[in-house]
Amino acid sequence: MDEEIKVAAPEQEIDFMAEVNKTFQKIYTGKRVKAYVVAVNKTEAVVDIGTKHSGYIPAEEIGGTPGTTPDMVVKPGDEIECIITSINDAEGIVNLSKKKVDAAQGFERLSAAYHESLVLEGVVSAVVNGGVIIAFEGTRVFIPASQSGVPKTGKLEELLRKSVKFKVIEINEQRSRVVGSIKAASRQENDAIRAKFWEEISIGKKFSGEVKSIESYGVFVDLGCVDGMVHLSELTWQRVKHPRELVSIGDRLDVFVKSYDPEKKRVSLCAKNPDDNPWTKFTDEYSVGDTVKAKVVNITPFGAFAQIIPGIDGLIHISQVSRQRVKNVGQELTVGQEVEAKITEIDVDKERVSISIKALLEEIGEPEPAETAGEPENLEPEPETRDENNEDEEENNGGEEGV
Repeated sequence: MDEEIKVAAPEQEIDFMAEVNKTFQKIYTGKRVKAYVVAVNKTEAVVDIGTKHSGYIPAEEIGGTPGTTPDMVVKPGDEIECIITSINDAEGIVNLSKKKVDAAQGFERLSAAYHESLVLEGVVSAVVNGGVIIAFEGTRVFIPASQSGVPKTGKLEELLRKSVKFKVIEINEQRSRVVGSIKAASRQENDAIRAKFWEEISIGKKFSGEVKSIESYGVFVDLGCVDGMVHLSELTWQRVKHPRELVSIGDRLDVFVKSYDPEKKRVSLCAKNPDDNPWTKFTDEYSVGDTVKAKVVNITPFGAFAQIIPGIDGLIHISQVSRQRVKNVGQELTVGQEVEAKITEIDVDKERVSISIKALLEEIGEPEPAETAGEPENLEPEPETRDENNEDEEENNGGEEGV
């Protein structure tokens, strides 16, 4: 019996001392304590703070993102830091706030981010007069409308409950006031992306971009951080008069870098697929001296362009339109007319082909048309008559008529 008492005595003594320590542990409103989560539901969390009091954290003091409940923030067994907000010794109840501790820690992080120029992320919890509020680790960050990134014609409500990146641009530790900017964060991130873009760009590098604007001479493609220009001649292998014949704003284009200038921040792009290069087909099928059928597609003062195959136009110079002299190409040829001509030159490097109707006519031996300009309509020779009175004169002139 005595042995049982000796064994039990130490256990009883330890339990007694623990209870005594709980009794003498001082707590007060505003004290920061460690709390162990005992139970949790949608309205509150029950915690043990190491005293005889029962600790409660109501939903509005649990923290977390807007709309969350205590059981979404903590779970039984978690150790968290809280601040005592009220004490009821008569009922043995202590009310606590996890949100205030989070806010203090959040403010410390915001302060550090401000001095280090860091980009942070938070959820837009409310739209207020003149801007929006971002909830960041229990701290309210005010974003003025001018710093929201929303255009003047837009609505701030579009940001509500969205996770956004921001930078702290003003902080008042005494008033615990924080002002942020979504635009500044976006600008900083874009600057970093642009710097990386210029470091990694190379001739031939491929991109998939969105058509941002269309001009008569080409289109501008958004590559994510830099706009590149696709000249009309680099948009397609086919002949088109305006880019709108092929693309619209918002279309996606697969392009590759043709040239770039980091100093001027310019990128020239090409959207033509090398596998579809008509010059490959043309050089495989045609050579200088071949006869081709071509369709006139454009007439200029110096000649006409005729399509030999899609994407390859040959130039018929004004001097090669006919065997007779041509002053106006438009009087000899019309757009849409099909002609036969001879290939006289192929310059693959300059992507030029010269063709000649005149050379083909000479080759097949077509007679050269007579010059008619300034000649009388009656070309038949008049009957020869001799004037006896002039015979002596012709002889005296040395027979110039027969010279």
